[in-house]
Amino acid sequence: GHQGSVVIDADALHALAAHNHIKKPAKATWIMTPHSGEFARLSKNNGSILEQCVEYAQERQTILVLKGSPAIVATPAGETYLSPNTTRAMATAGTGDVLAGMIAGFLAQGMDPIDAALCALLGGELAARRYCTTRCFRSMVATDIIAQLPYVLRNESAD
Repeated sequence: GHQGSVVIDADALHALAAHNHIKKPAKATWIMTPHSGEFARLSKNNGSILEQCVEYAQERQTILVLKGSPAIVATPAGETYLSPNTTRAMATAGTGDVLAGMIAGFLAQGMDPIDAALCALLGGELAARRYCTTRCFRSMVATDIIAQLPYVLRNESAD
């Protein structure tokens, strides 16, 4: 099986929910990026959403990035990260595609998978916030996040 990192989003999440017997190859790293509806089909729905994320990430040995407010990142080791920066502007079509693409881009640069997930999440949220400083959040579309990324990433990498 594949031994690298794989970002799993959208229809791939639906396929996994329908075929939950599919397991991650031992040496592969899966980073799954569901929204709450997709995650409801994947999880057992036992306990709080945070407990569900931790349980799922540990059982499936995957990095889980649950999109929402707050966004939650859960790791196979049971670590969790909550993002305090989530903005309503992120709840628009295509932002999940931007997140998945950013994670893949960071992975392609050799970044650790957990760091790639966290940096992509934070970068996207900061880009959305930057957009919203001069415009109404309701007008934001996914490509507006992409347009803000060079400014956000340049500022963050300088710190």
